[in-house]
Amino acid sequence: MSNPLLDLPITFEEWEMGRTWYQHMADRVDVVGTRLGYHPAVSIAVFAAISPGMGPDNNLAWATWVMQTSDRFDEAERPEGLPLPYGWRNIYQASQIAQQHDPSLLTGVKRIAFYRALMGDEESVVLDVHAIKPFGLTKVDQLTSGLRTHLTMCYDELADKMNEAPRSAQAAVWCHIRLKAW
Repeated sequence: MSNPLLDLPITFEEWEMGRTWYQHMADRVDVVGTRLGYHPAVSIAVFAAISPGMGPDNNLAWATWVMQTSDRFDEAERPEGLPLPYGWRNIYQASQIAQQHDPSLLTGVKRIAFYRALMGDEESVVLDVHAIKPFGLTKVDQLTSGLRTHLTMCYDELADKMNEAPRSAQAAVWCHIRLKAW
């Protein structure tokens, strides 16, 4: 099977954004979390728990709300003006992480990979809906373990070809797809 990632016309700007995206986002989350009294690992886990189906800015707004209301989550009024998250269970899991200050409560293959990438693991590849589009796939829940391994290897191959870290290659593809509204 060929690797369609090698044929993507990723621009220099998209590679630059990919190189810095995870650190930039982790720094933004850390600023909010620190202001609210959370360790970076906890605030990043809260952010990662909410991430499926949520753009970064809305995700950060929800993560901020969760960290602000974690001590009274069940009674807190939901924020106005924010799109509802992909699943309320993601918000609930984020609240549990915030309440217990425990990033190990994070579950889900995609969310854990996202957390690891945000925490600086340059080998982490996040296989979200945007990362699988170049392969003609549309649903992350259809990925088998073997297919995940294959797709990760394709991202590793792109990273090797471009002399980049796998998380940077995945982020560059993500930027390319999001900017092009694939």
